[in-house]
Amino acid sequence: MQSNLLVDNIMVENQVAVMDVVPFVEPNVMKRVLLMDCTYKTNRYRFPLFQIVGVTSTEMMFSVAFAFMDGEKEDNYMWVMDKLKGMMDPDSLPEVVVTDRELALMNAIARVFPKATHLLCRWHIEKNVFDKCRRKFDDKTWQEFKHAWCKIGTHFNYIGLQAEACYS
Repeated sequence: MQSNLLVDNIMVENQVAVMDVVPFVEPNVMKRVLLMDCTYKTNRYRFPLFQIVGVTSTEMMFSVAFAFMDGEKEDNYMWVMDKLKGMMDPDSLPEVVVTDRELALMNAIARVFPKATHLLCRWHIEKNVFDKCRRKFDDKTWQEFKHAWCKIGTHFNYIGLQAEACYS
Protein backbone atom coordinates (compact mmCIF):
# COMPACT_ATOMS: atom_id res chain seq x y z
CA MET A 1 0.00 0.00 0.00
CA GLN A 2 1.25 3.43 -0.85
CA SER A 3 0.57 6.30 1.50
CA ASN A 4 1.18 9.94 0.71
CA LEU A 5 -0.16 12.89 2.66
CA LEU A 6 -0.80 16.12 0.82
CA VAL A 7 -1.62 19.34 2.61
CA ASP A 8 -2.36 22.38 0.49
CA ASN A 9 -3.41 25.93 1.35
CA ILE A 10 -5.42 27.52 -1.42
CA MET A 11 -6.88 30.99 -1.85
CA VAL A 12 -8.91 31.61 -5.00
CA GLU A 13 -11.61 34.20 -5.74
CA ASN A 14 -12.28 35.05 -2.08
CA GLN A 15 -12.67 31.38 -1.26
CA VAL A 16 -10.27 30.37 1.46
CA ALA A 17 -9.68 26.67 1.85
CA VAL A 18 -7.34 24.37 3.61
CA MET A 19 -7.52 20.94 2.09
CA ASP A 20 -6.05 17.92 3.81
CA VAL A 21 -6.25 15.06 1.34
CA VAL A 22 -5.68 11.54 2.61
CA PRO A 23 -5.44 9.05 -0.26
CA PHE A 24 -7.47 5.87 -0.21
CA VAL A 25 -5.86 2.47 0.18
CA GLU A 26 -5.32 0.16 -2.78
CA PRO A 27 -8.02 0.95 -5.37
CA ASN A 28 -9.40 -2.58 -5.75
CA VAL A 29 -9.48 -3.55 -2.07
CA MET A 30 -12.77 -1.91 -1.12
CA LYS A 31 -15.42 0.49 -2.31
CA ARG A 32 -14.36 4.09 -2.03
CA VAL A 33 -17.08 5.90 -0.07
CA LEU A 34 -17.12 9.62 0.74
CA LEU A 35 -19.52 11.48 3.01
CA MET A 36 -19.91 15.21 2.34
CA ASP A 37 -21.66 17.83 4.46
CA CYS A 38 -21.48 21.50 5.33
CA THR A 39 -21.72 23.18 8.74
CA TYR A 40 -23.45 26.51 8.75
CA LYS A 41 -21.58 29.59 9.92
CA THR A 42 -20.19 28.09 13.09
CA ASN A 43 -16.79 29.73 12.81
CA ARG A 44 -15.52 33.21 13.55
CA TYR A 45 -15.85 34.39 9.94
CA ARG A 46 -19.25 32.74 9.42
CA PHE A 47 -18.03 30.84 6.34
CA PRO A 48 -19.62 27.45 5.63
CA LEU A 49 -17.22 24.63 6.51
CA PHE A 50 -17.47 21.85 3.96
CA GLN A 51 -16.22 18.51 5.26
CA ILE A 52 -15.40 15.38 3.28
CA VAL A 53 -14.95 12.13 5.19
CA GLY A 54 -14.03 8.66 3.96
CA VAL A 55 -15.40 5.40 5.32
CA THR A 56 -13.56 2.08 5.34
CA SER A 57 -15.09 -1.37 4.90
CA THR A 58 -14.87 -1.75 8.70
CA GLU A 59 -16.95 1.43 9.18
CA MET A 60 -13.99 3.49 10.40
CA MET A 61 -14.10 7.13 9.33
CA PHE A 62 -11.20 9.36 8.37
CA SER A 63 -10.86 12.94 7.27
CA VAL A 64 -10.29 13.37 3.53
CA ALA A 65 -10.63 17.12 3.04
CA PHE A 66 -12.27 20.25 4.33
CA ALA A 67 -12.76 23.71 2.93
CA PHE A 68 -14.07 27.04 4.11
CA MET A 69 -16.25 28.43 1.32
CA ASP A 70 -17.70 31.89 0.80
CA GLY A 71 -21.10 30.42 -0.11
CA GLU A 72 -23.04 27.24 -0.76
CA LYS A 73 -23.73 27.60 -4.44
CA GLU A 74 -22.92 25.11 -7.15
CA ASP A 75 -19.80 27.00 -8.23
CA ASN A 76 -18.48 26.90 -4.63
CA TYR A 77 -18.93 23.14 -4.51
CA MET A 78 -17.52 22.75 -8.03
CA TRP A 79 -14.37 24.56 -6.93
CA VAL A 80 -13.85 22.19 -3.99
CA MET A 81 -14.71 19.07 -6.03
CA ASP A 82 -12.27 20.09 -8.79
CA LYS A 83 -9.49 20.68 -6.24
CA LEU A 84 -10.25 17.36 -4.55
CA LYS A 85 -10.28 15.44 -7.83
CA GLY A 86 -7.01 17.11 -8.87
CA MET A 87 -5.32 15.86 -5.71
CA MET A 88 -6.60 12.29 -6.01
CA ASP A 89 -5.11 9.46 -7.99
CA PRO A 90 -7.41 8.65 -10.95
CA ASP A 91 -7.66 5.05 -9.69
CA SER A 92 -8.94 6.13 -6.27
CA LEU A 93 -11.89 8.34 -7.24
CA PRO A 94 -14.99 7.78 -5.12
CA GLU A 95 -17.47 5.12 -6.17
CA VAL A 96 -20.15 6.21 -3.69
CA VAL A 97 -20.87 9.69 -2.33
CA VAL A 98 -23.30 10.25 0.56
CA THR A 99 -24.80 13.71 1.18
CA ASP A 100 -27.85 15.46 2.49
CA ARG A 101 -30.23 16.76 -0.17
CA GLU A 102 -28.20 19.89 -0.99
CA LEU A 103 -29.02 20.31 -4.69
CA ALA A 104 -26.01 22.51 -5.49
CA LEU A 105 -23.69 19.88 -3.98
CA MET A 106 -25.50 17.04 -5.76
CA ASN A 107 -25.09 18.83 -9.11
CA ALA A 108 -21.38 19.45 -8.50
CA ILE A 109 -20.80 15.80 -7.60
CA ALA A 110 -22.62 14.64 -10.73
CA ARG A 111 -20.43 16.88 -12.89
CA VAL A 112 -17.05 16.14 -11.29
CA PHE A 113 -17.57 12.47 -10.32
CA PRO A 114 -20.10 11.28 -12.93
CA LYS A 115 -19.42 7.58 -12.32
CA ALA A 116 -20.02 7.81 -8.56
CA THR A 117 -23.29 6.57 -7.12
CA HIS A 118 -25.00 9.26 -5.06
CA LEU A 119 -26.87 8.26 -1.89
CA LEU A 120 -28.80 10.35 0.61
CA CYS A 121 -27.67 10.22 4.23
CA ARG A 122 -30.01 8.11 6.36
CA TRP A 123 -29.52 10.45 9.33
CA HIS A 124 -30.81 13.37 7.26
CA ILE A 125 -33.65 11.24 5.85
CA GLU A 126 -34.74 10.20 9.32
CA LYS A 127 -34.52 13.75 10.64
CA ASN A 128 -36.73 15.01 7.82
CA VAL A 129 -39.23 12.16 8.22
CA PHE A 130 -39.66 12.83 11.94
CA ASP A 131 -39.68 16.64 11.55
CA LYS A 132 -42.21 16.70 8.73
CA CYS A 133 -44.45 13.71 9.50
CA ARG A 134 -45.31 14.38 13.15
CA ARG A 135 -47.94 16.99 12.35
CA LYS A 136 -49.70 14.56 9.96
CA PHE A 137 -50.65 12.09 12.73
CA ASP A 138 -52.73 12.09 15.87
CA ASP A 139 -50.94 10.84 19.03
CA LYS A 140 -52.01 7.19 18.72
CA THR A 141 -51.15 6.96 15.03
CA TRP A 142 -47.85 8.74 15.66
CA GLN A 143 -46.87 6.08 18.22
CA GLU A 144 -47.77 3.36 15.72
CA PHE A 145 -45.71 5.09 13.05
CA LYS A 146 -42.68 5.38 15.34
CA HIS A 147 -42.99 1.71 16.25
CA ALA A 148 -43.14 0.70 12.57
CA TRP A 149 -40.16 2.97 11.81
CA CYS A 150 -38.20 1.23 14.56
CA LYS A 151 -38.99 -2.20 13.13
CA ILE A 152 -37.61 -1.09 9.76
CA GLY A 153 -34.44 0.24 11.42
CA THR A 154 -33.99 -2.93 13.46
CA HIS A 155 -34.45 -5.06 10.34
CA PHE A 156 -31.58 -3.19 8.67
CA ASN A 157 -29.48 -3.16 11.86
CA TYR A 158 -29.84 0.61 12.25
CA ILE A 159 -31.02 2.62 15.21
CA GLY A 160 -30.89 6.28 14.39
CA LEU A 161 -32.01 9.59 15.76
CA GLN A 162 -35.24 8.29 17.20
CA ALA A 163 -33.70 5.44 19.22
CA GLU A 164 -35.89 6.33 22.22
CA ALA A 165 -38.94 5.55 20.03
CA CYS A 166 -37.78 1.94 19.93
CA TYR A 167 -37.87 1.66 23.70
CA SER A 168 -41.03 3.60 24.54
